[in-house]
Amino acid sequence: MPSKKFCLYNQFCQVNFEQDPSTTPNTCTHVKSVSGDKTKVMKCESYDKTQCDAATFCKYNFDQAPNEAPGACTHIEIYRTNEEMVVACQSFPSATCDSNSFCRLNFLEQPSGEIGVCTHKQSDSANQVVVNRCKILPEQACVFNSACQFNFDEAPNYNIGTCTHLPSERRNKNSVAKCKTLTRELCLQAQTECQYNAVQGSAKSIESSASGVSAGLSLASE
Repeated sequence: MPSKKFCLYNQFCQVNFEQDPSTTPNTCTHVKSVSGDKTKVMKCESYDKTQCDAATFCKYNFDQAPNEAPGACTHIEIYRTNEEMVVACQSFPSATCDSNSFCRLNFLEQPSGEIGVCTHKQSDSANQVVVNRCKILPEQACVFNSACQFNFDEAPNYNIGTCTHLPSERRNKNSVAKCKTLTRELCLQAQTECQYNAVQGSAKSIESSASGVSAGLSLASE
């Protein structure tokens, strides 16, 4: 059988060229119908994506990695070369994303800021299993779970005539609860963790006025 080189230099011969379309991701290749047309095959291989899309005898080997943006609907890894599915997933809202078997939702939930609840730590925001587990834990179990945190942060009560905790103790649940129950005398004794809310200046003025009135009454009686 004549070699390809010998064939090319004989006017009565032809080389039967046929090349299957490439499957290499993100490259331009020819469509199957022009597999035997060497000129078109080579043109397609030299085109960038814009040129490839414009040529009717070429096709671009699509390959897009799943989107990692938080809260976005994206395709599953195995569908990265299926442009229709990739585009479809991108268009789905988060509520309906998981109902499509070829899509997935990039989960991300910030820790709860609600006082008195168990929530996940920031580092686990994208781990849906951890997020959901922490939500249902009672305080004691929450505190002992390394992936969870218990939200307790209560601002001092500034109503006049009440005993409350110091701002530095606002995350100390024991101190907060204790200070609420103390009388004025006991509150004043617990100065390292509690404070008594009173307008001292006004109280002194009232006491001075009362003393003056008493003195006046005493003199009058004499």
